[in-house]
Amino acid sequence: MNLSLRITALGTTAALLAALAPAGAFAASPYANQYVPPKLIVQAKPRKAIAGPGIVVLKVLVHTNGLHQVVKILRSSNPGDNAAAIDIANRSSYRPAHRGNRPVEAFYDFTLKFMGGSAAVASAQSTPEAQIAALIRSGKYAQVKSQADAQLLITPGNAVVLQQLATADYFLNDYAGAAAAFAKVPTIEKMYSAVAARAFSNAAVAVKGTNPTLALSYAARGLAMKKDANAFYALGMAQLANQQVVAAIANLKQARALAFAAPKTNLQSKVNLDAALLQAYIAAHDPVNAQKISTEIRVLDPTSPLPARILGASDIQAGLAAVKAGKRQEAVKNYEQAAALGDPQTTATADTLAVFALAGGKHPDYNKIQSYGEKAVAAAPNDAEANFAAGIALAGVWAGNHDAGTKAKSLRYLKKAQELAKAAGNEALVLQIATFIKSNIK
Repeated sequence: MNLSLRITALGTTAALLAALAPAGAFAASPYANQYVPPKLIVQAKPRKAIAGPGIVVLKVLVHTNGLHQVVKILRSSNPGDNAAAIDIANRSSYRPAHRGNRPVEAFYDFTLKFMGGSAAVASAQSTPEAQIAALIRSGKYAQVKSQADAQLLITPGNAVVLQQLATADYFLNDYAGAAAAFAKVPTIEKMYSAVAARAFSNAAVAVKGTNPTLALSYAARGLAMKKDANAFYALGMAQLANQQVVAAIANLKQARALAFAAPKTNLQSKVNLDAALLQAYIAAHDPVNAQKISTEIRVLDPTSPLPARILGASDIQAGLAAVKAGKRQEAVKNYEQAAALGDPQTTATADTLAVFALAGGKHPDYNKIQSYGEKAVAAAPNDAEANFAAGIALAGVWAGNHDAGTKAKSLRYLKKAQELAKAAGNEALVLQIATFIKSNIK
């Protein structure tokens, strides 16, 4: 006996499948060293003639040992003061920039204000860029973002502020936003290069599911800036999203080699890298290497659910394709294979989909379908779709035996599914359950 099912492709099915993917990106060490810019220690006295009032801004390259050189004049309101400004800058002394405890080479913008026969350093906090830089040094990234956004409304395309905004986005874990801001800068300054490289790589992983082409572009930029394990991982994942499987395997293997050779790489990072390779080998239809890497994950972490979830996701995708082709029994075999892997999350998804596949057929056997629904709920008691599946199966059994107890049990599953869907904000599923009850439970 057929129920009026009208089961459509449920919105949460995609979410269930997404949950079967490896948890997170390759967990490389975060970019945590605070950057401190170079600092003027002693300003030299004027030795050359001062032409008159004016402001001269010079770019000074400060080396890691404190030695320095004037690179160029950035701005000058009185060219007659330029020679005096260059002389003062050359004879002054500076503290080099630092990243953490390590000195790094960086540029210092030396602003001199000439008045009469004297020269004074203009306030370092006089420009919006300098104010935002101070907030970055204080780690106040939300304020950096707010001020940078406001400043860009005034000076669109300001490369300094764009890099400051990108830095704030990065430390606020908005990698896509950081990469988008860095991508607008013609030449990324050296002081921001480490953050930019990681931002592009992390953004590639973040957007690969929604915009594979952009992910590939970001990953390539990240790798060009820094050839580390994180960058190779990002490129491999972006290539996998673009179905460039052979290239993806090569880059993921490179990422794995670099990460496994580094003594500080943690266990979860190693597991995630192997999980990414497992996905790639499955996509390449290479069962030998897939089994090999799956075994390695279990050796690294016997408790990891990733091998079962990734292999199960492959079986589930095959089942969905079979349903689309009208091969429902073949689909159920794929779902059974996924459920047999033993991961509760995978089992719940697979058995739920088995109910939908069989119930949507021409002559559904609801007594058989009931077993899949009950297994789905047993694996995930608080999963809305699993409870919906169990309710559908029992409604089908009740339609054949008219047993009041069966009807009541079906309604309990369906009502629970509805409550769980409401709590999750899944209005489409709530409506679908309500429609099913109205059409089938008299």
